[in-house]
Amino acid sequence: MEAKNDEKGLAACYVRQKEALKHYIASRIDRPDEAEDLVQDVFERLWSHKDFIHPEAVLTLTYKTARNLITDRQRRYRKEDDMYGELLYTQESLQDTTEEKVSFKELKLMFDRLVFALPEKRRKAYCLSFFEDLTLSEIARELSVSKRTVEQHILLARKDIKAQLRKEYFRYG
Repeated sequence: MEAKNDEKGLAACYVRQKEALKHYIASRIDRPDEAEDLVQDVFERLWSHKDFIHPEAVLTLTYKTARNLITDRQRRYRKEDDMYGELLYTQESLQDTTEEKVSFKELKLMFDRLVFALPEKRRKAYCLSFFEDLTLSEIARELSVSKRTVEQHILLARKDIKAQLRKEYFRYG
């Protein structure tokens, strides 16, 4: 009987708090359009632990979970941005010597080859996001998948490309 009450309490919290939580999250992330997904993630996480949550702690845990998910998300994006920043910095810092131009072209060709080698859906999601600058929602509609699936495809594509670039770079460098 207590589990049913916990479920009802969590469902009621969702109904009462989803908009406020969405605004809370949107004000703390770079891409406010992803706030709704994070709200869903918060309640999904709480739901998976509903048997251990005391009814009076639901609201506190909701915002604590949101803060943790925001922090995790920011760390993930910061790591990914570092890789692109390094690539751009390398390009900008290159002198106009022939050798450096050739090195950059080789790196660019390697990057393009790695993108092309990705599985089809992953490659499409990655290209639509970074070359056409579409939002997760737009990509999800284009590929007929959920926004979470798009996010996973992009994350995995970045990991694959980064790992292969490191592997290739150290082979030749």
